[in-house]
Amino acid sequence: MTNDYPNRSMPPKLVRTASILFGVANIIGAVVSGSKDLFMLVVGVLVGILWTAFGVYGGFPLFDTVFQWHPPISTDEVDEMHRRGLLVMRRRKWTVWLSIPGALAVAALLLPLLMRTAHPEFIVLLIGVPLGIIQIRYYLSRCPRCGLGFFTISSSRAALIWRRQSCGHCGLSLNAYKASKIKRATA
Repeated sequence: MTNDYPNRSMPPKLVRTASILFGVANIIGAVVSGSKDLFMLVVGVLVGILWTAFGVYGGFPLFDTVFQWHPPISTDEVDEMHRRGLLVMRRRKWTVWLSIPGALAVAALLLPLLMRTAHPEFIVLLIGVPLGIIQIRYYLSRCPRCGLGFFTISSSRAALIWRRQSCGHCGLSLNAYKASKIKRATA
């Protein structure tokens, strides 16, 4: 079996090109003005890389929740593959919530060390980047049933992300793994 995920449409070429140009302008601006402030150089380059990647890829990537995904036979039932994918999303959700107090604790430990250096503002990058990666990995998770973005309504690669309890495409609930567990136990 292979991962035959549904195709997601890209934004118009003009939007992608504008994103790439904006990203390159960010990088150039950061390099030109970076001789004055190291923090602004690093942040400008990171932001530029993200905008450029958004334009090149044509939107946001989605993170898999199941190994060897395949289209569902029935769109109403929750099978074992969906259950495993929902459990992955549940673990990601707990990681998101636990990463916030964890980041604050690490920041409290690192801040005194960074205060002695010339750049205490780097705490934002040292804590913010990993925290952002953890957050975005959850919110860009694929739905284990339909294969599209769980927290999006549109199937576009540049779809807006909405915090919700069920898939915006097929309606699979985040809590459906509990119902399928009960069904399996009674069967």
